[in-house]
Amino acid sequence: MDLEVDESGKWVYDFEDSIVVEELCEYAVAHDLVQASKYCKVGRGVACFYLNKKDTKGHKRFLSYLLQQNLIPKTATGRLQNLSFLGDQPIREEKDEINHPAPLTLETFIDLDSAQQIM
Repeated sequence: MDLEVDESGKWVYDFEDSIVVEELCEYAVAHDLVQASKYCKVGRGVACFYLNKKDTKGHKRFLSYLLQQNLIPKTATGRLQNLSFLGDQPIREEKDEINHPAPLTLETFIDLDSAQQIM
Protein backbone atom coordinates (compact mmCIF):
# COMPACT_ATOMS: atom_id res chain seq x y z
CA MET A 1 0.00 0.00 0.00
CA ASP A 2 1.33 3.43 -0.93
CA LEU A 3 1.09 6.47 1.29
CA GLU A 4 -1.94 8.62 0.46
CA VAL A 5 -1.22 12.35 0.52
CA ASP A 6 -4.42 13.31 2.37
CA GLU A 7 -4.41 10.30 4.70
CA SER A 8 -0.79 9.80 5.69
CA GLY A 9 0.83 10.54 9.00
CA LYS A 10 3.52 9.34 11.35
CA TRP A 11 4.24 7.77 14.69
CA VAL A 12 7.10 9.73 16.29
CA TYR A 13 9.71 7.93 18.36
CA ASP A 14 12.30 9.72 20.52
CA PHE A 15 15.62 7.90 20.66
CA GLU A 16 18.98 8.11 22.38
CA ASP A 17 21.05 5.91 20.05
CA SER A 18 21.07 6.47 16.28
CA ILE A 19 22.55 3.00 15.61
CA VAL A 20 19.62 1.28 17.33
CA VAL A 21 17.05 3.47 15.61
CA GLU A 22 18.71 2.92 12.23
CA GLU A 23 18.15 -0.82 12.66
CA LEU A 24 14.58 -0.21 13.83
CA CYS A 25 13.80 1.99 10.79
CA GLU A 26 15.31 -0.51 8.35
CA TYR A 27 13.49 -3.45 9.97
CA ALA A 28 10.13 -1.65 10.07
CA VAL A 29 10.23 -0.85 6.34
CA ALA A 30 11.75 -4.18 5.25
CA HIS A 31 9.09 -6.16 7.16
CA ASP A 32 6.16 -3.98 6.00
CA LEU A 33 5.42 -2.64 9.47
CA VAL A 34 5.35 0.89 8.00
CA GLN A 35 5.40 2.41 4.53
CA ALA A 36 8.45 4.61 5.17
CA SER A 37 10.66 5.90 7.96
CA LYS A 38 13.26 8.57 8.58
CA TYR A 39 15.51 9.64 11.42
CA CYS A 40 18.43 11.86 12.36
CA LYS A 41 21.67 9.93 11.85
CA VAL A 42 23.66 11.64 14.59
CA GLY A 43 23.36 10.84 18.29
CA ARG A 44 19.85 11.23 19.67
CA GLY A 45 16.72 12.66 18.14
CA VAL A 46 13.40 11.72 16.60
CA ALA A 47 12.46 8.97 14.16
CA CYS A 48 9.24 9.07 12.13
CA PHE A 49 7.34 5.99 10.96
CA TYR A 50 4.82 6.65 8.19
CA LEU A 51 1.48 4.95 7.59
CA ASN A 52 -1.89 5.80 6.14
CA LYS A 53 -4.26 6.84 8.92
CA LYS A 54 -6.90 4.28 7.87
CA ASP A 55 -4.42 1.37 7.79
CA THR A 56 -5.62 -0.20 11.04
CA LYS A 57 -3.74 -3.45 10.43
CA GLY A 58 -0.55 -1.50 9.76
CA HIS A 59 -0.89 0.48 12.99
CA LYS A 60 -1.47 -2.75 14.92
CA ARG A 61 1.57 -4.46 13.34
CA PHE A 62 3.88 -1.53 14.02
CA LEU A 63 2.71 -0.85 17.58
CA SER A 64 2.77 -4.55 18.44
CA TYR A 65 6.37 -4.71 17.26
CA LEU A 66 7.32 -1.68 19.40
CA LEU A 67 5.60 -3.29 22.37
CA GLN A 68 7.31 -6.67 21.84
CA GLN A 69 10.69 -4.96 21.65
CA ASN A 70 9.95 -2.91 24.79
CA LEU A 71 10.39 0.33 22.83
CA ILE A 72 7.30 2.20 24.04
CA PRO A 73 8.30 4.55 26.87
CA LYS A 74 6.55 4.32 30.22
CA THR A 75 5.37 6.99 32.62
CA ALA A 76 6.59 7.29 36.20
CA THR A 77 3.61 5.13 37.28
CA GLY A 78 4.53 2.33 34.86
CA ARG A 79 1.79 3.00 32.27
CA LEU A 80 2.71 3.12 28.61
CA GLN A 81 3.02 6.66 27.28
CA ASN A 82 0.06 7.50 25.08
CA LEU A 83 1.91 8.13 21.81
CA SER A 84 0.08 10.09 19.12
CA PHE A 85 -0.18 9.51 15.40
CA LEU A 86 0.45 12.87 13.75
CA GLY A 87 -1.25 13.66 10.45
CA ASP A 88 0.81 15.24 7.70
CA GLN A 89 -1.98 17.53 6.46
CA PRO A 90 -2.55 20.93 8.09
CA ILE A 91 -5.68 21.21 10.23
CA ARG A 92 -8.55 23.10 8.64
CA GLU A 93 -10.44 25.86 10.41
CA GLU A 94 -13.74 23.97 10.65
CA LYS A 95 -14.29 22.46 14.08
CA ASP A 96 -16.70 19.65 13.27
CA GLU A 97 -16.18 15.94 13.81
CA ILE A 98 -16.69 15.09 10.15
CA ASN A 99 -13.56 16.98 9.12
CA HIS A 100 -11.70 16.29 12.35
CA PRO A 101 -12.19 12.75 13.59
CA ALA A 102 -10.66 11.83 16.92
CA PRO A 103 -6.87 11.58 16.68
CA LEU A 104 -5.20 8.19 16.74
CA THR A 105 -3.24 7.47 19.88
CA LEU A 106 -1.60 4.40 21.35
CA GLU A 107 -4.62 3.86 23.61
CA THR A 108 -6.75 3.38 20.47
CA PHE A 109 -4.95 0.06 19.98
CA ILE A 110 -3.36 -0.92 23.31
CA ASP A 111 -4.49 -0.66 26.94
CA LEU A 112 -1.92 1.62 28.54
CA ASP A 113 -2.09 -0.15 31.92
CA SER A 114 -2.02 -3.80 30.86
CA ALA A 115 -0.13 -3.38 27.54
CA GLN A 116 -2.70 -5.69 25.88
CA GLN A 117 -4.16 -5.03 22.42
CA ILE A 118 -7.75 -3.81 22.66
CA MET A 119 -8.69 -3.44 19.02
